[in-house]
Amino acid sequence: MDDNRAALIDRAVINQRRSDVGAELIPEIINAYLAEIPSRVETIIRAVPPGDFSLLEKEAHTLKSSSASVGAMRLADIAKDLECAGREQDLRKIEISIKVLTELSDQTRDALLALT
Repeated sequence: MDDNRAALIDRAVINQRRSDVGAELIPEIINAYLAEIPSRVETIIRAVPPGDFSLLEKEAHTLKSSSASVGAMRLADIAKDLECAGREQDLRKIEISIKVLTELSDQTRDALLALT
């Protein structure tokens, strides 16, 4: 794994999960997480034009939590930024974060797939 992909995933979180639930369940956990990313990202993006800040905040919060649980800390950080921007109804911050979100979600997917 190259340094960029390694930086996307906190291996200590993955190792802790292995310890907590067993190594055999890690691919299942990662695959379940990967299955949810596209719909969460799409929902966040679709919430912006009508100004549905409540939905954006809720989806970003869920993405933040699930990302952190699999060690996808950079994606968790951008989701946290979106959650806060949604709460503050800050369209400028939302637009900036969404540009990062889509690329980062793809990179995170690739990094996690390399672990399974």
